Amino acid sequence: MSAIMNATLRERTFNMIDNTNTMTFKGIFRVAVNPQMPEGFNLLEALHGLIYDYLRTCYGFEPDYNVFRTYGKLATENETVRVQTGSIREVEDQPYSFLWAMRIRARDRFNRRRNWLTHVGIRQDGPASASLYFAELYSDYTVGLLTGALPPTTETPTLFDVLMRSRRLMCLSGAHTLSAYPWAITDGELDAFLDLLLDPERTLPVLLITCPDLVSPSLVYERAKGNLIICWLDDYPLFGMLNSRLPLGLRTEWDTVRVFLPLTQEPQFHPFVTLQEINRLGEIAVVENLYRAFCTCLRNEDRYAFVTIDTIRDLLRDRATAALKAQNLDQGTAIRDLHLKNAELSAQRTKLSDRLKLAQEQLDRTDASEYEALLSEALGETDRLNKGLDTLIARLYADPGVGLPADEARSNVKLGDLYQALNYCFDRLRRWE
Repeated sequence: MSAIMNATLRERTFNMIDNTNTMTFKGIFRVAVNPQMPEGFNLLEALHGLIYDYLRTCYGFEPDYNVFRTYGKLATENETVRVQTGSIREVEDQPYSFLWAMRIRARDRFNRRRNWLTHVGIRQDGPASASLYFAELYSDYTVGLLTGALPPTTETPTLFDVLMRSRRLMCLSGAHTLSAYPWAITDGELDAFLDLLLDPERTLPVLLITCPDLVSPSLVYERAKGNLIICWLDDYPLFGMLNSRLPLGLRTEWDTVRVFLPLTQEPQFHPFVTLQEINRLGEIAVVENLYRAFCTCLRNEDRYAFVTIDTIRDLLRDRATAALKAQNLDQGTAIRDLHLKNAELSAQRTKLSDRLKLAQEQLDRTDASEYEALLSEALGETDRLNKGLDTLIARLYADPGVGLPADEARSNVKLGDLYQALNYCFDRLRRWE
């Protein structure tokens, strides 16, 4: 029990530390297979390959690929880079959705007080569609540090550029495919831009720059790649045509930087930077403000959908808990059945015991009656024998010599003596009995 409590405390501590990290870059991509790819193309393997190359290029670490793509913990020899991966089916008996996640913990190469944490997750919804989640964070160990820590120099992760330039995959926002460069709106592309802007399935904000001479679209694109759809327009008549076809709440001003958030059913405010603010802040400050607003924080719905190692661990824990609950329920049912069967067997045993007792009593009574009848019969037979013997003796020897001639009667004196001796013996026998 103490081991479980210690593990829980360590887990809570790690979560607390993770909450103190500062996010430097995030990205959420809806990925689909290019229709030109042959049938049977493995989307998950393609994403694994891109992420593995990112790990190898940026961290100089080449872990075992089979462990990397399934489940396990890996680290470099000096443990400056530690990687944990995991995978699970969201529904156990369904192929989709399939979840995969990787967490990278690494020490900063130049600042020994700084640690980096990177989360990469995949939620595959079908054989040809998936969502890729990316978040890069850092934390500084400031105990005993008397000077303020300088923030790190951040760049767009190379994984974003590789993903958006891939010929096998497409990154989508609604029905629009993200491009690897800022989109210059021309006469022939105005309808396509309006389709993108008014698409209810669009997930990324659209940034429209109508002053490309003041705010460079390329600079904004390199800073906010994957989090904003960068578009620019420097044709004023075309801008007027665009405004005339936009709903009233989406119309914008010339020489501004306008952000069109994903559309919802409720009224929205779409932020913008005016010409006066651009002149006051300067191009670099405007670009950094856009970076902080859209690249370093997650919306609530994105935060809940983000796939991390913790997501997979929680699913495994919930699945194990559900299995234990089901097993506990089955065991409870089995225990109740055993109790019922035990009660039935106890009742049967009681009945059998009562029957055995009754049978024993009947047997005892039957044996006693038989013994008594046999004894009575034997005693009666003895009495009858005695009476018969007495009668016989009386008849034979009551008056020996009666009916005999005189000379024979005188000669039977010895017979009388014999008679007396026999009577004496029979008297002794009777008394002995």
